[in-house]
Amino acid sequence: MLDYVLKSNEKFDLGVARHLFGKMKKIEDPAITLKVIQNLENLLPAIKNVCLFLIKVVDKNIVEANRTIIATKINELREYKIPFVNLWIDYMLIKNDHLRTLELTDKVFKKFGGISFKRKSFLMALFKKKSHLLESRKSYPFH
Repeated sequence: MLDYVLKSNEKFDLGVARHLFGKMKKIEDPAITLKVIQNLENLLPAIKNVCLFLIKVVDKNIVEANRTIIATKINELREYKIPFVNLWIDYMLIKNDHLRTLELTDKVFKKFGGISFKRKSFLMALFKKKSHLLESRKSYPFH
């Protein structure tokens, strides 16, 4: 079914994709997880379901074995500037303990700059429990 969603030449079947990602959470197959990560751009219409799936299934072993691929795919996601995509990718990076360990996460956030970067940096420091990073940012306005 994942191949059907990825290779569909016609319009993206969001209903099938939602159903598929709901069912795949129960399988937790590293090969399928890697295939999803490698095809993030093709799965953008279902980004919410993709991110919820990745939050659930990405574990320490997947991140350690594919650290560069995962970080590169997230960093190179061209459509990341779309607010809805941006929101879900940020949520995924913050909610999954293993994805938070990626060194490029801050670079992804920094790419967009401004108050958005400051807020996301603050949240990342909070979730990583690095209070020394929070001390230096107390003077920043977070609206």
